[in-house]
Amino acid sequence: MSGRSKAGKLLDHLTGSSSTKYVLNQIIGEYGHLSEFRIDRSNKTISASLLLNGENQLIDLYIKDYAVVKTDHSTSLLIKEAESGRPWLNAVLRNHVVNRPWHVPDDKAAFIIDLLG
Repeated sequence: MSGRSKAGKLLDHLTGSSSTKYVLNQIIGEYGHLSEFRIDRSNKTISASLLLNGENQLIDLYIKDYAVVKTDHSTSLLIKEAESGRPWLNAVLRNHVVNRPWHVPDDKAAFIIDLLG
């Protein structure tokens, strides 16, 4: 088993860990707080529960397909299909997130590549 495969298996195991949630909360902190987080790297799916700023109940988010896109100069996350339990958030996802690359900050790129890659 390659080092990359071992790391991937370890990351699959750790996706719900407090350290993973801590780093992801640093990335999304401006918008809210991540409560639950699960990745299925082989199927490129993510399920999460978030408490968004201004909301008083958790919101479930399902990313049904994604890609990590790395170029010589940047890394981005491309969400290909997503839905939530809130109609307003589905509209935001459809109009502003799905099929639009999201730049990953340089200091978080290696983490995101290892986590989602």
